[in-house]
Amino acid sequence: MQADAKSPQLSWVLAVVAAAGWAGAFAVPGLWRILGVADFSQPFLDLHGSLAASDAAAQGLDPYTVNRLDLFGRPHLY
Repeated sequence: MQADAKSPQLSWVLAVVAAAGWAGAFAVPGLWRILGVADFSQPFLDLHGSLAASDAAAQGLDPYTVNRLDLFGRPHLY
């Protein structure tokens, strides 16, 4: 059985296209919105959720219910 010679070339082309698209999404932030990815002004939302849960616990609130200190009101799930 002979290996298909075009398969490695196609893999490289797909890898280059994927890398260019990924780099382009960071170079042009508006591309995220075009692709349907939400643009959050707060980076590291999972870290924000953990810190909001600890703040809620320090204030005597239950972080495992709807957390009013979290941006999205998420309960603590970690």
